[in-house]
Amino acid sequence: MYRLMVSCIGAGPTPKSFAATGSAGPRRRLEDVVQAFLEFVDAHTDSWNVVYRQAFAEPQFREEVEKTRTVLVDLTTDLLAQNSGDERSREVLEVVATALVGAGEAVADRVAHQSIPTSVAAGVVVELAWRGLAGDPKKGYYSFDIGSWHLVALNSNSSCGAVPCKAGSAQEKWLRQDLAAHAKATCTLAYWHHPRFSSGQHGNNADVADLWKALY
Repeated sequence: MYRLMVSCIGAGPTPKSFAATGSAGPRRRLEDVVQAFLEFVDAHTDSWNVVYRQAFAEPQFREEVEKTRTVLVDLTTDLLAQNSGDERSREVLEVVATALVGAGEAVADRVAHQSIPTSVAAGVVVELAWRGLAGDPKKGYYSFDIGSWHLVALNSNSSCGAVPCKAGSAQEKWLRQDLAAHAKATCTLAYWHHPRFSSGQHGNNADVADLWKALY
């Protein structure tokens, strides 16, 4: 199944659902690759469960999956570098590509358990990555719409040291203005790296408290 994604990105369409060609644009091509992969998973859920949930317990299978995943990340990085118009370094684009491949795997696992329809999942996964590339790297926060939903990406990196999160900061003011401007959205989803509340080893994070308050 991982090889299906490699063949789609590197060699062009193979499944019936992969209708777009290179002339359709890189974003559409990438979305069709992800959708083809998800539809394949949906039709072969038992095989996916073996690969995703059981293969990593066997060293020989785990090594093969890791090799194929590395190829996927490299191909996706190439696609982003050549067609997105983004001027950031390859190392940065590789992080985006790794996140995209990982998101595709996680969403595929949900598809295999009939939790997410493939018709929606592929567009959402690619939209998150593409909008991420469109954000100002000096700010790291931005918003966009998917249907009637409004999504807000916030920047909590370096414990909010690089881009402040406190009340009155540029990011916090922007967030309040953005929420007010999209008050009629059916749902608003905000996301960032460091959770406000966590039972993990790092515990709660007070640095993002003011962003949390702005959201509620």
